[in-house]
Amino acid sequence: MPVSAAGCRSSSDVVFVVDSSSAVDYSSFQSVKSFLADLVLDLAVDSGQVRVGLVTYSGEVEQRFNLVAHSRRDELSAAIRSMSYSVRSDYVTGTADAIAFVRQVAASQSDT
Repeated sequence: MPVSAAGCRSSSDVVFVVDSSSAVDYSSFQSVKSFLADLVLDLAVDSGQVRVGLVTYSGEVEQRFNLVAHSRRDELSAAIRSMSYSVRSDYVTGTADAIAFVRQVAASQSDT
């Protein structure tokens, strides 16, 4: 059941940071996608109370979608489910780079 935004005066920006390096196998990546796709269906995205972005990292950081790309839960969930597993052949994860990216780029989008 979706979280109600009735009476809520604050909003939230959520950015998921997902490891898509070779440290995560295909099956685990699919499990993470399924979990996140189901999770966003319970957020107050449709009312605008919650905005969601997503980045993946595998040596390099890739912004899959920003905070304003999806304003409906169903399209957000579908976007997550349709993400491809684009692992690089090396074992570099780049976790610190992904977090730095979110701090810089996503934070600048929070004012839009």
